[in-house]
Amino acid sequence: MAEYVGSDAAIAMQKRLRRRRDVIDNCPWLASGGRILVYVDPDSITWPGVRILAEEDGFLALTVLDRERMEFEVARGLGADWHLDFWDAFLGESGEVLKASATVAKATPLPDGWQLETTLNPDADEIDEVQQLNLATGVSPNPAVGGAGAALR
Repeated sequence: MAEYVGSDAAIAMQKRLRRRRDVIDNCPWLASGGRILVYVDPDSITWPGVRILAEEDGFLALTVLDRERMEFEVARGLGADWHLDFWDAFLGESGEVLKASATVAKATPLPDGWQLETTLNPDADEIDEVQQLNLATGVSPNPAVGGAGAALR
């Protein structure tokens, strides 16, 4: 199990996130996504500091915000020249979300011989398998920091 994994840029980002741990721990508007810095609660007071971090990284994630607010926040905090990517997010109570997720997972076809597994406490071998699968499929892999994980085998 590699402590850091991925391209040179991905590894550099993982190391920056680890170096920023004290900052992130003391800023409730920031979170580590393991692979990317997440700005949880955009606010005019905190944007200047977050902008410095975003410019160092070259990207920034924002949590679930409506598109209009996201466009406004990014223009206000980073400027109009930043490119925005969007995707649909669905919100609900945990029971509803778990049920919907299970339905989607059951309906998703997997390659022959593969199965979806989930673990709350992955061991080093399981983390390594997830990292290697991510690398093989072009997904930016998570660093080996533990926590919940899912693996396709």
